Amino acid sequence: ILWENNSGALVGSPDWAPDSSRIAFEDGGDIWTTPPDANNQTNITQDDDVQHYPAWSPDGTQIAYSQAGPDVTNEIFRINVDTRQRVGVSNNPNASDVSPHWQPWPVQNGRLTFGTQSAGLAQGAGFGERTVASSDLDGSHRSVFPGLEGADSILSDPAWSPDGTRLAVAGDPFSGGGISTIVLSTTGSPLSFVQGAFPSWFPNNRGLVVSRDGDLWVADTAELAPNPVNVTNTANDVEETESAVSPDGRWIAFESGKGGNGN
Repeated sequence: ILWENNSGALVGSPDWAPDSSRIAFEDGGDIWTTPPDANNQTNITQDDDVQHYPAWSPDGTQIAYSQAGPDVTNEIFRINVDTRQRVGVSNNPNASDVSPHWQPWPVQNGRLTFGTQSAGLAQGAGFGERTVASSDLDGSHRSVFPGLEGADSILSDPAWSPDGTRLAVAGDPFSGGGISTIVLSTTGSPLSFVQGAFPSWFPNNRGLVVSRDGDLWVADTAELAPNPVNVTNTANDVEETESAVSPDGRWIAFESGKGGNGN
């Protein structure tokens, strides 16, 4: 156990640093980091606003995250891990932006992909994001991901493959019911469908971890409709959801909990 929570506060959303030295996660509205041996956890953001969904930059110097305050919908920020200097990425009062993921460099020379939802939809949708968009690191050149424009669906949790050739997106309509993950090419063509949510890639650009029925499953996305393998298979009262594969592919960090508490 890297971090144990008994207060009922939101904890989870792990993401490995590119050199595997630390894992970023959210707890109690702040972004923290911890080494894999769970020694010397560090609060990176530490303020009154709520930060969640941390994502390391490809060079390991920054963490992108979404932030919400009393009068502000979710916006994307990035913070320098050493200096703690923060930069706002999205500044769109008409949208709620969450779950950022860095597009691997040098494919787009620094872009963030994230879930986005109009302010009106965000208030009443109840779950997830309406679609997926990308922008430069200063928020410019914002656009909806190809093939998802006007999608009649709830889309969330975008995750780029390490080589930047595939984007996994979770959504409700892809399997005709329930939550599933679709793997798209950079032009928006569907390549694979996996039942489950919260996708996370293995470094071979094929293996994908998803959460389904409270467990973590691994699928080979080289197949159009792969048959995932259950890799946790825990008791029915334990829920495993968001996960992150280590850069060497040997470990999976994940959120696990029951009764409202996450570890």
